[in-house]
Amino acid sequence: MFNKIAAVVLGYMAMFVTVFVCLTAAYAVMGADGAFETGSFEVTMPWIVVMFIVNIIAGILGGIVCAKVSNKSKRAVQSLMALIVLLGLFLAFSVMNAPAEVDAELVVRDPDIKMSDAMMNAERPTWMLFADPFVGVLGILIGAMIVCPDRKAGSGSASYRD
Repeated sequence: MFNKIAAVVLGYMAMFVTVFVCLTAAYAVMGADGAFETGSFEVTMPWIVVMFIVNIIAGILGGIVCAKVSNKSKRAVQSLMALIVLLGLFLAFSVMNAPAEVDAELVVRDPDIKMSDAMMNAERPTWMLFADPFVGVLGILIGAMIVCPDRKAGSGSASYRD
């Protein structure tokens, strides 16, 4: 039991660290003008593509970590998937229902804005907020399948434990 809980926690941590490091590096390369539309905090299509790629990679790593630490437990991997969906949907609904707080200094984005301010004010499309957790789940599934390549849908293969 402890092994499965640790696997979920470590899988989530692997995902969190991967997203943080990769998006920080991407922002350093792209800059504010590459990540946001001119003069606003609306994310650009290249930034959306980068985020989806990073989310898939993070999910794959999280799935690998979770499956390996749990000794190939299907329930641990499913628990990590459920956690990602629940947290992702909670975040999506929170962002949608948050009151619009407009900082007078940040109405128009400064090209030299600090990364922390940019991240806090980023405006992602609503569809992206709801798609992100499912992209992460897809990555987790791929990662778990890498650890257990002979696991087929619906089969009782012994390579994956419950």
